[in-house]
Amino acid sequence: MERLKKIIQDLCFQTQEINENTSLLTDLGFDSLQILRLLVEIENEYKFKISYDSIDYEIFNKYGELEAYVTSKIQS
Repeated sequence: MERLKKIIQDLCFQTQEINENTSLLTDLGFDSLQILRLLVEIENEYKFKISYDSIDYEIFNKYGELEAYVTSKIQS
């Protein structure tokens, strides 16, 4: 999921290595606006809709959780 990592790096203006344990909130400093921008970018890149009402925002605690969520949406 290199495209997902690139989207995240572009939004946080960092080139820090992202691994499955990287926290978007604490390690990369994402705020609520960046999270919303990330969701829009994911929708545009992977061509699926995210239900903002039902999303579990815990997926932003670790990159691995976000990657699993995106992978599951792509496969469904």
